[in-house]
Amino acid sequence: MIRAFFALFAVTLLCLGVHSQNRDEAVPAEVKKTVDAFLGHWTMTGTYREANMRAPVNLASRMACELTALGKAITCHVVTEGTDGSRVELTSVIGFSPDEQIVRLMEISSSGSYHDHRGRWHGDQIVFEPLTYSVWGRKTTEHFAIRVPEQGKMAIESIEEGAQGKSTMELSGARQ
Repeated sequence: MIRAFFALFAVTLLCLGVHSQNRDEAVPAEVKKTVDAFLGHWTMTGTYREANMRAPVNLASRMACELTALGKAITCHVVTEGTDGSRVELTSVIGFSPDEQIVRLMEISSSGSYHDHRGRWHGDQIVFEPLTYSVWGRKTTEHFAIRVPEQGKMAIESIEEGAQGKSTMELSGARQ
């Protein structure tokens, strides 16, 4: 069993070596723009509103993003806490696909969400395609955008619409 694992591992490494990339390869401009937009440690604040809530919940969010895939993508770990005692953690992988000409943002969160967002840069903003998904059997469509008005600043807006109505999350902040 162990020999079979090592044999498979060796073949995998050999295959990867045939099509490996190195750090000296030119990185396409949109890949660099996407990576640079997220890299670092962030602190953000904002609000979460649901259709049936009287007052919005204030949010405080910390996001730590680091390079992966030899600098061609970012992994981010996000912790967001609400004044109502709520807490959500999520991890994302973010990168620009030169072949597809889109930004991919894939995330898994403690709320039960598994998302694969696809978006495009429009000036200083990534506008993602509407994403329809289901959590705990409830179908929802999310409209999502991230704006980077200047280096080290970020604003995130997520609008979710479903049978329960419409909810909005807005966060903004800066790289530390």
